[in-house]
Amino acid sequence: MTRLRDERWIDDVRFAGGFVRTRLKKKVAPQRILRELQAVSVDEEIARQALEHNLEEGTERAAVQELCERRARLLTRRHGEAWLETEEGRTKLALFLLKQGYESSLVWDVLKERRKG
Repeated sequence: MTRLRDERWIDDVRFAGGFVRTRLKKKVAPQRILRELQAVSVDEEIARQALEHNLEEGTERAAVQELCERRARLLTRRHGEAWLETEEGRTKLALFLLKQGYESSLVWDVLKERRKG
C-alpha cells in the first residue's frame, strides 16, 4: 500500500479531480458530487478543493437549463405540451432537478425563465 501511494496509484486528490470532471460532464450538481465523494470516504476538504478547481463560473446554471429542457422534452412526449404547464407538470420537472442535487432557488429561477420564454 505504501508503494502504491508513493507512486500515486492510490491518491484521493487525483481520484477526486477525475471524479468531479466526469460527474460535471454528466450535469450532476456540485452538492451531489460532494455527497458522492464523501460516501466513498474522500476527505471533505479534498472533495471541496476538487470541486473548486474543476467548477467553472456559470456552468451550474447552464447545466440546470440543459437538463430542464431535456427532461421537459421527455415529459412532453409522455404527457403532452399542455401537461407541462400544469402545477403537476412543473412540480415533476422541479423534483427531477432537485433530485439531481441542484439548489431549489436555482431550479425555480430556471423554471420561471423557461415559462416566460
